[in-house]
Amino acid sequence: MKKIFLFLILVFVLNFNFSVLANDIPQGLLDSINTAFNDKNYNKVVQVANKIIKIDSTNSYVYKLRAIANQELCSESNCNYKAIVDDYSKAIKYDDRTSSINSSYLYHGRARARLKLKEYEDAVADYTTAINLNDFNSFEWGTLLFFERAEARIEIEDYNGAIFDYTRAIKLIKKNNNFLKMVFYIKRGYAYLKINEYKKAIKDATKAIKIEENNSPAYFLRGKAKVLSIPSKAKTTYDILDYISVCESASQDLNIAKEYSLMENDMEYYKEILETQKVVNEAIEELRNILNN
Repeated sequence: MKKIFLFLILVFVLNFNFSVLANDIPQGLLDSINTAFNDKNYNKVVQVANKIIKIDSTNSYVYKLRAIANQELCSESNCNYKAIVDDYSKAIKYDDRTSSINSSYLYHGRARARLKLKEYEDAVADYTTAINLNDFNSFEWGTLLFFERAEARIEIEDYNGAIFDYTRAIKLIKKNNNFLKMVFYIKRGYAYLKINEYKKAIKDATKAIKIEENNSPAYFLRGKAKVLSIPSKAKTTYDILDYISVCESASQDLNIAKEYSLMENDMEYYKEILETQKVVNEAIEELRNILNN
């Protein structure tokens, strides 16, 4: 995903109207910030941007570059996302709006920073603006925007909205990018799970397994969806036999998920699978007791 975002930075720079930089800014500073940015010397970009902003505090382009540079300099433990949001906000405020691509990029950048701050509703609003500013058919940027908005919507429990976005992202993925398709099917499957659409969750998990067989999350999703799809009460002997069959099928999926999680040495995930499998085994035992009485 980061490769796509870096590609967008290049598109953004190539599409920018550099004539707006002229406002009494020494040419040497302009050359310096552009060279530093192209060389990925982000510390220098920030230093030069600070100097330029003292001369011209309404320069959208420089706020953009400083925001991008600070994002690139971020580490997991040290990042001032509020300052990045502020820079994107100023870049948006002073944007001349001659290019919808540039404007869309600004909202996308701010949305990403807001995600980090857990400002999910504001992030969704920014993603929506970024999406509305461009036609993203068959374009990787669209895939990224819809996927990231879906992730934000999951955080505010807008599962139907997330499903819509995952579906759009899947449609925009290039045919040869099976890994992303697999990830998005699993993500959408879990969203279906949240709104009790168990058959659709099973279907998405199966699609993900067809792409990648060694797929612990997909088997776990499918096993969990199968268990949850069983009604709380059985009406006939046929129902009980059918539910036992579903539980046994779910148990098989969970066993496979468990094996792959051990191979990946993911013990937290392994424990979660064990807990789900315990519930399934108890359900099978209870159904068999009903059948025998």
